[in-house]
Amino acid sequence: MVEFIVILIILVAVIIFGIWKKIEKEEKEKKKKVILAQANRNLQIIENSKDIINKSKNFNTILSRFNVIFENIERLKKLEEEYPDVTEPKPSEIEKFYLNEKEKFIKEFLLEEVEGSMKKARDTIGIKTKINIANKAIIKIIEGRKELKEEENMEELDEKEREIKVFVHKIQLDDFLEKAKKAEFMGQKIKALNFYKEALYFLQTEEIDDSLKKKMTDEIEAKISELSQ
Repeated sequence: MVEFIVILIILVAVIIFGIWKKIEKEEKEKKKKVILAQANRNLQIIENSKDIINKSKNFNTILSRFNVIFENIERLKKLEEEYPDVTEPKPSEIEKFYLNEKEKFIKEFLLEEVEGSMKKARDTIGIKTKINIANKAIIKIIEGRKELKEEENMEELDEKEREIKVFVHKIQLDDFLEKAKKAEFMGQKIKALNFYKEALYFLQTEEIDDSLKKKMTDEIEAKISELSQ
């Protein structure tokens, strides 16, 4: 009788253990499905954000959607802690891909935007309008550079900023010189001399490209010397 009871207890224990393992397996499968469903939602949001980035012409929208992408990658990383095979490739690899994409996309977007602005500036007639457009392009570069980390990409934007500054300074100098030449032509020697001096002062006080400064300084100083005689 005792042996029968012992066998019965063991049998019941085995059955209970089997049921428990089955329940445990079902719970794991259920949890896995929930995790994978959440991961798929995160991946879909990432994909949608990528599409918006590729179509958008608004810099703030682009930055916002990249932020959404990285927020969802962080969520994938947390899901990976519970289920290591949550995505393929792994969240860390997805993150690396989009970090590179962000650098490349922002740099190319800014250069394209700035080039469009500078074409407009070159085609515009008014001096003030030209300068305003060019200065806005510089602001775009300064703001965009904050989002970059790669030295090579920042250097490209730095070079473009220098080009625009040369453009602006050349316009301002040409304005002084045009006024000076007009006054000189009208026989207004003192007025012409003052404009040349303003141009020289501008060259000496502004952060102007060295090659432009040297070339223009020599020419203006020669003109001031000529008119001062």
